[in-house]
Amino acid sequence: MNRISIDSRTVAGKLKDYLPLEIIIVNKTELEPLWDYMVRNYHYLSYEKMIGPRIKYLVRYKGTPIAALSYNRASFKVAVRDAYIGWNPQQKKFCLKHVVNNNRFLILPWVKVKNLASYLLSRTLKMLQSDWLKHFGVEPHLVETFVDAGKYRGTCYRAANWLYLGETSGFSKVGDTFVYHGQRKDVYIYALDQKKLSRLIKSAPCHRTLNLKRERVLNMMLHTPDWSPQILEQAGITADEVLKLGDLLDEYLAIYQDCYYRSDQRKHGETFVKGLLSDVERKSIEPIALEYDGPKGVRTLQIFFKDSPIDDELMLKIYQQRLASAIAHPQGMINTDASDFVKKGKYSVGVYRQYCGALGKVENCQSGVFVGYSSERGYGLINRILYMPEAWFDDDHADLRDDCKVPAKLQFKTKVELALEMITQAAASGLFPARWIGCDSFFGRNKDFLATLPEEYYYFADIPENYWYGLRCQLFPCLSTVVAAASRKTQKRRANRSRYLKLLRIKVFPGEK
Repeated sequence: MNRISIDSRTVAGKLKDYLPLEIIIVNKTELEPLWDYMVRNYHYLSYEKMIGPRIKYLVRYKGTPIAALSYNRASFKVAVRDAYIGWNPQQKKFCLKHVVNNNRFLILPWVKVKNLASYLLSRTLKMLQSDWLKHFGVEPHLVETFVDAGKYRGTCYRAANWLYLGETSGFSKVGDTFVYHGQRKDVYIYALDQKKLSRLIKSAPCHRTLNLKRERVLNMMLHTPDWSPQILEQAGITADEVLKLGDLLDEYLAIYQDCYYRSDQRKHGETFVKGLLSDVERKSIEPIALEYDGPKGVRTLQIFFKDSPIDDELMLKIYQQRLASAIAHPQGMINTDASDFVKKGKYSVGVYRQYCGALGKVENCQSGVFVGYSSERGYGLINRILYMPEAWFDDDHADLRDDCKVPAKLQFKTKVELALEMITQAAASGLFPARWIGCDSFFGRNKDFLATLPEEYYYFADIPENYWYGLRCQLFPCLSTVVAAASRKTQKRRANRSRYLKLLRIKVFPGEK
């Protein structure tokens, strides 16, 4: 890592002498290590990696850093704040995502500019309203912060019109319990839009309270420290941060509560998710049920997946909206691929002897088609669907279709048709703006697939050489006359040729300009 140095010459005077100041978001930029270094070395709380939604602001004067602020997810339990807002537990669970916490505020010690602190609070709060919505898809209505009264008097927050509510109780969350540390802090809030928050709280759905004993067991299960080491390593999560994962998982899964019709359904669904994130070797129903519910839970979890009605369409919609708010970008790329899963038996839905990409040969397996999305902000899965082999629709499979509860109206579709259907849905949703569509050779060698893709996208396809030669000859009999040839074809063919030409010039003929 390059050594970070900061200009520590004194900055003093009146605020007007240093305006305008540059305030920028540094998340996932080359300036983020500078922000981390400043807060870690000069803030009294230091800095560890933040988990969950957060925005880091760096303040510079003529290119020189002078201050750093960050906003993070709100604390789950703050007695004076909850009393001030007046929400019940169900309303808080529904509306807490609209509350943001100002968890770090640093002005470098050699910066002595009067009124700078309150000015930066006001400026960043105005920016936060649009920035938080843009990055996380949630409109913030209230901001909170905690001030150590033994070190600071909260003068800048009062000057910026924050409201003092009282003190914290001196407890902090460690794992699934609250531990008393005795360091009470002053609580301040700033209402970005009090009316919207009030309306939101009143409109929050009040669900039937879940059975207390069952809910308590569920929360304990989510905090079980049996996380997969591979997942923790891939995500870069430290040992100290592991203690927060149970709360974060509980908070995340709560947004899907409206997708379940009964509390036991929610328990089974969350148990399975926890199992997927755990160190259980086989990520399937039986070993996960045995791990968390014992032998009696196996059949129950199987029935849940087979017979329990849940609103999976709403679940997918909520997931896609949250994913889009985190990674959507105009220069994004939609990707599609098929994936196969070896199966030993013959009674699982869609299982059949077919080509299995995981093994590179024909084998008894299930196959699915998947559509993902990637951009400079991140990547994630958009949609998925199980491929049903054509043989499953013949009379010999009628009883098996009934046993597996295959919808009677379901008709056979090829993997190409399934991929096109999901890509079209993703494009029509408006959630995932993109310029490119990517695919492997299975889809890339299918001319009908390439020709049927939405017109507004370029595609980046893996095309086998023998297919590519024929495709190029078909579309470009002579590259020097391609423009003239295009004028003699339909509008759709012109658009297709233009897309091929651009791809050719970028990848096949890099010398051309």
